[in-house]
Amino acid sequence: MSAAFAVLLGGTSALTPLLPRLSERLSMDPLFVSMLFVGYIIPLATLLLLLSRVQVARWAPLMLVSSMGITAIADVLIAMVSPSGLMLGRFLYGIAGGAATGSASMLVVAAIGSRGRAVTATGSIIGAFVGVVSAQLLSAFAPWPPIELTFLGHAAISLLAGAGLLVILGLRRAANRGALAGGPARSKIRSADTQYNLAALASGSIAWIALSGAYAYFPSAFGDLGMDVSKDFGVALMLVASVTAQFLEPALQRIAPWVSGTALVPSGIALLLAGGITRSEVAAISGIILTGFGVGIAYRLGLVAFTQGAAKGRQGAFVSFYTGVSYVVSAGLLFVGGLVGRLLSLVPATALFYGVVAVAALCCYFVAPRIRDTQDDAEPLVEA
Repeated sequence: MSAAFAVLLGGTSALTPLLPRLSERLSMDPLFVSMLFVGYIIPLATLLLLLSRVQVARWAPLMLVSSMGITAIADVLIAMVSPSGLMLGRFLYGIAGGAATGSASMLVVAAIGSRGRAVTATGSIIGAFVGVVSAQLLSAFAPWPPIELTFLGHAAISLLAGAGLLVILGLRRAANRGALAGGPARSKIRSADTQYNLAALASGSIAWIALSGAYAYFPSAFGDLGMDVSKDFGVALMLVASVTAQFLEPALQRIAPWVSGTALVPSGIALLLAGGITRSEVAAISGIILTGFGVGIAYRLGLVAFTQGAAKGRQGAFVSFYTGVSYVVSAGLLFVGGLVGRLLSLVPATALFYGVVAVAALCCYFVAPRIRDTQDDAEPLVEA
């Protein structure tokens, strides 16, 4: 289930390394590039926020399987390589992602218990990494047009993943029905924990904004600066660092329980911007890795903190709300970044975008969740 979700998000991320080729074929300006991401985020976030308000646990299997079919249709539209096909494909990706995010989380928690709360967060980043790297390799070495090959290939993989899901969910039908039946229609967040939950949302939103900016701006901005290593590998390295940080969390719980990812993000961004100013690949890559490490910790901690204590049947609603808020905030900043890019140029717009993210991370540092706050035996955040 988490693997199918990773496959879905791999397709949404595969667009990033292909942006320079798409820009050449379609003459895309910075605002259009930003709108490709905003057009994906708006339907995704809208659906996530809607699903967070209703009881949809029993529909989780159908929603997850349907999302794979919608993804395949989106792939075909993007493979047409037209402005309208790109925008409509990204819109459908948003619908598929919104339907899959909460449902995948509910089904994983139903299968493996509370430790599944953050599996979807890690799985989504792994899927994004595989999507970026696969598209990058196809762009460099494929004998056929890489854009068409990438997305038609992903359409076929999505359909196969959907077929596999049908088999697995059929075998787990009775177990899922029992696991997802409990819990109230709505869970009430304790008023005493409102500030804590806002801090978790802020931490996750900042992390996702930093990652979204990498998708939207790194290939073209570093290309304009003539920094080919950062252009070709920057997004992939940020994703690798994010996944690595999440897998290292158990060790960090023992040796540094006070860690918060929001402390690393501004430091990484400072290195990243310094690398861009001096055209230093070493500084830029170091900043990307450090930022990615902070993003991985901050996003996972925020998600675990926000969903801690929720009933299995309500996990999807909490994950949907958390993800939806982070996507809405990132969509707003990406849109503003696209407008600034049209007025100035892409490079200063990217620098301004990440400067705002660094300041926000610094402001959030003192209230953001720490690793010690997200132990499984911690005080629940929600009432049954």
